[in-house]
Amino acid sequence: MKSLLMLLCLLLLFSPAGGLPPGYARVGPAPPGELPARLALLAGDLFALPQSGPKRSLAHPPAWQYPALAYDPVRRLSVLYLTNEWQSACWAYDGQHWQELPSPPYLEPGYAMAYDASRQVVLLGGRSDRQGATWEYGAGQWAFAAGFALPRAAMTYDEARQLTVAFGGIECEQAYCPSSDRTWEYNGQRWQPITTTHTPAARVGHALAYDTAQGHTLLFGGITKQEYAGDTWRYDGQDWQPLPSLQSPSARSGHAMVYDASRQVIILFGGYDQNGYRNDTWEYDGQNWRRLAPPDAPAARTAHAMVYDQDREVLLLFGGHRAGEWFNDVWEYDGTNWRQVSRIYHSVLPFLGRDWAIPQDPPAAYSPAMTYAPDRQTTVLYAGWPTWEYQEQEWKSIATSDRPQLDAGYRLAYDRRRGRAVLCGLRGNYTGQTWEFDGSNWRWTAGAPFRTYGGMVYDQARDRLLYFGGKWCEKHGCLYFDQTWVYSGTSWQVLETAISPPARAGQAMAYDADRGAVLLFGGSAGGRLLADTWLLDQEWRCLSPETSPPARGGGALVYDRSRGVLLLFGGYGQEGYLDDTWAFDGSTWRQLNPPLSPPARADHTLAFDQERQVVLLYGGHDEGPGPAFADTWEFDGLTWRQVAP
Repeated sequence: MKSLLMLLCLLLLFSPAGGLPPGYARVGPAPPGELPARLALLAGDLFALPQSGPKRSLAHPPAWQYPALAYDPVRRLSVLYLTNEWQSACWAYDGQHWQELPSPPYLEPGYAMAYDASRQVVLLGGRSDRQGATWEYGAGQWAFAAGFALPRAAMTYDEARQLTVAFGGIECEQAYCPSSDRTWEYNGQRWQPITTTHTPAARVGHALAYDTAQGHTLLFGGITKQEYAGDTWRYDGQDWQPLPSLQSPSARSGHAMVYDASRQVIILFGGYDQNGYRNDTWEYDGQNWRRLAPPDAPAARTAHAMVYDQDREVLLLFGGHRAGEWFNDVWEYDGTNWRQVSRIYHSVLPFLGRDWAIPQDPPAAYSPAMTYAPDRQTTVLYAGWPTWEYQEQEWKSIATSDRPQLDAGYRLAYDRRRGRAVLCGLRGNYTGQTWEFDGSNWRWTAGAPFRTYGGMVYDQARDRLLYFGGKWCEKHGCLYFDQTWVYSGTSWQVLETAISPPARAGQAMAYDADRGAVLLFGGSAGGRLLADTWLLDQEWRCLSPETSPPARGGGALVYDRSRGVLLLFGGYGQEGYLDDTWAFDGSTWRQLNPPLSPPARADHTLAFDQERQVVLLYGGHDEGPGPAFADTWEFDGLTWRQVAP
């Protein structure tokens, strides 16, 4: 089997489509005469195809991550830029056909685009190789122009002052990358920071659009520190001013916003708020926001791109994503209704697909998640694809027709009232997702708190699923959270409490059935390890047990129903990875000394098997991101015993 998998990997690597995400293929050479003459005429010298080398065939952009659009009124083309971890691509759309453009630069996700009308070039700004970069597309090629203000900033072109304006994003100082509240302007040669008397809060995930009729730049929404923003600001080139409105879109991020010149309003569509993905359409007339009710609309999504096609007087929308779906559909909005003009859209295919051979045992898992389903008397394990169940001391794979694709740090808990295993996490560091498993298939149900490595547990006494803490990281720093969230089965809501444990991630959490409360222990925040014990029933309370385990993060906690104690194992502490076992009886911690224990580890998972009255342990890691464990252990109250592999 290993030899077969190695051969398949080599075939994928060296095939013509090597390096592309699964489900994609490079566009091959065009048959003679296929390139539309109309597109070639419209393209002019700026989008002229190279005279040598293969021409691209008439095709369609793939479903991809984080699209950016800019409209070129001189050549009457919408320019689309796409990138992911592998490569970048650039396309031009003339209202009927797509054409791929050659040799785009590579920028990391978090770029922005605008059209500089005075210089008649498309601007692309973002980060490449940890450096800010601004590229221009003109004279038939891409050219590096300058550094760039900030990655993940929003950008728009100020027609009156003939300057490009950028705001927000992230600003790295050594190992810490907080969001920024700085305003930048680009004059065609360099970016300059602008000092204003007032400024919106630092943020990412917001949108900017230039209002030609009003002569100012409008800002709406985004994420400020730990919450979604729903504020509206205008920038006139001198200062920022908050704008009141009788009504407003909900606080959100990942929406798109563009100026509709024919009706002199700014249009906002979609995004993600505390209730999940949105597909609402709003317009701003310079005084107030007004929600529109078009008969049709694109599917709810975030991180899509929009641009105004002034030649055809329609708004163009492309792509975006929702849960496990990545879109490459194209929609037009004429001021009255949305119309889908390209019906090609699909989900990204899972890596290696579900038609490949299924492994016989769960894989080594860096950060697995596990829970017990009492109605089916089985333990459910999620560690990627496929899903696993543990019965009669054997693992059984479940090849589901759909599946989550989440980054490390997801959490799994069992909702007893609804009979579902609930999985919560991030995909691509930008999309919170909640999935439910009913024993045969996964189903996406809602967005999720924008974080990983928090604690998730089902509070049986109050019939609610809780998520506390967690973190959200960029390449050079992390934000830690102290919010408690409640899942209703359709959405997540913040639970307001009088006090709360300090912000953290990697804590151990479990429901204590004897005391009808949720217990939390330890965790870490910004490199500081914690050793505090908290209890949540109606409110959070900090406990003061006489003895306590050493400070740690990445430990795992579970309620041992047969012995009436909460069991804690492992994690990483001040001296390294741990293999100690502790029991909490509701008032104090007591270290156990079993004759045999699993190797020291962190980010493993525990579940209590009610049918067999044992605690089950699976996976985890030591010594950084690898190697990961694929072993299964049981604890019967006296000793640990390895049962697989």
